[in-house]
Amino acid sequence: VSTQSTGLERDEKIEGLVAQLKDAQMQISAKDKQMQSVEQEQFAHSTKLENENRDLGIQLSASKSSEEELRKALDDNLMELQKTNKMLSDSESIVKSMQASLEQRSSSLQNSLQSESVAKCQALERQNVSILSSLEQKTDQVSKLERDMLQTRGWEVNYDGSV
Repeated sequence: VSTQSTGLERDEKIEGLVAQLKDAQMQISAKDKQMQSVEQEQFAHSTKLENENRDLGIQLSASKSSEEELRKALDDNLMELQKTNKMLSDSESIVKSMQASLEQRSSSLQNSLQSESVAKCQALERQNVSILSSLEQKTDQVSKLERDMLQTRGWEVNYDGSV
C-alpha cells in the first residue's frame, strides 16, 4: 500500500508538475504573443516615426529651397529698389540743374525784356518829343500863314493872334 501510495503521490506530483508546466507554457505563449504584439506595435511606431522623419526631411528640404528662393527674390527686389532710388536721385539732380538753369534764363530774359522795354520807352519818348516839336513847328507855320493871309487881306494881327 505504501508503494502504491508513493506511486500515487508521485503521479499526483507529476500531474501537478505537468499542470504547472502546461500553465507555464501557456503563460510563456501568452507572453510571447504579448511580446510579438509589443514588437509589432514598436515596429509600426518605428515605421511611422521613420515616415514622419522622412516627410519632415522633405518638408525641411522644400522649406530650405523656398527660403532660398525667397531670399533670392528679396535680393532681386532690393537691387531693383536700389536701381530705382539711383534713377530717382539722378532725376532729382537733373531736375534741380534744369530748374536752376531755367531760373537763370528767366532772370536773364526778364533783364533783357526790361532793357528792351526801357529802350523802347525811351525811343517812343524821343519820337513823341520829335512829333511834338514837329507839331509845334507846323502849328507855328499855320499860325504864321494865317497871319500872313489876314495881313494880305488888310487885317491887323496882334502878337497873341487876335485880330
